Amino acid sequence: GDDAAARADFTRINVGGTRSLIDAACAAGVAHVVYVSSAKVFGESSPLTASGAPHAWTAADPVQPRGPYGESKLAAEHLLRARCD
Repeated sequence: GDDAAARADFTRINVGGTRSLIDAACAAGVAHVVYVSSAKVFGESSPLTASGAPHAWTAADPVQPRGPYGESKLAAEHLLRARCD
């Protein structure tokens, strides 16, 4: 959903959970964390290439999250970049 309760849940789970995980990893001296985000940070659907095939997203593509899930996953990515770069 796109209501306030869904937005709060996605933020609590995806951003808060990621924050808790990275805090625990740092405290334990973990050297590497592999974070798997979501294609939803790029939008709802992949645009088609000139040949008609779906575009394969890369990290160089612009982010365009739509809805609370994609927005929360992007917020978690930003949190990790700020903490780990």
